[in-house]
Amino acid sequence: MAHRGIIAAGNWIVDRVKMIDRWPQEGELCNITGQQASAGGGPCNILFDLAALGEDIPLYAAGVLGRDGDGETLRQQIRDKGIDDRYMTVSETA
Repeated sequence: MAHRGIIAAGNWIVDRVKMIDRWPQEGELCNITGQQASAGGGPCNILFDLAALGEDIPLYAAGVLGRDGDGETLRQQIRDKGIDDRYMTVSETA
């Protein structure tokens, strides 16, 4: 049986970026003026970029997600982009 497609496995993470009002000196504080979260990690970046190209290539995500809000958000984003998530598992402890 011939196989077709691209599978990417590795770290699936949520990047949390915080914007600050200035770069503090050692021992100083600064204010967080904004923050955003986005999907990240090597396989995520590759598959999301390939999905954006709109080519007719089957894409498969492989890895482990935590059973939490971040894990559910990642899984939904994978599905929303038309990426097959059958090789993603969910862990209670990871």
